[in-house]
Amino acid sequence: MHPVKKIEIIANSFELPKILDGLKKSGVHGHAVLRNVEGEGLRDGSEDLDMTMLDNVYIIAFCLPEQLKTVVEKGVRHPLSGENKSRRPLR
Repeated sequence: MHPVKKIEIIANSFELPKILDGLKKSGVHGHAVLRNVEGEGLRDGSEDLDMTMLDNVYIIAFCLPEQLKTVVEKGVRHPLSGENKSRRPLR
C-alpha cells in the first residue's frame, strides 16, 4: 500500500465535467461521483442558489501526497471563477 490523500468535493452537477477534467489534468485518474447529495451547515446557514437550484454531486478522489499541491492549485479550482472555493483545511 501507498500513502494517499483523499480529495472530497461537493459541487453542483453543472460543474462536474470541468472538475473531473481538472482532476485528470492534475494526474488524478480515479474518482467516484455520488449524485443528488444534500446537506446543511457548510455555508453558515445562508442559501447559495448554485447549491440549491441544481442537483449536487459529491466527488471522492485520491492522489499521492506529492500531487496534492498541484491538484489544489491547478486542478480543483472553482471552474467559473478560477478560485479555490474549498473552506476545509487540507489534511
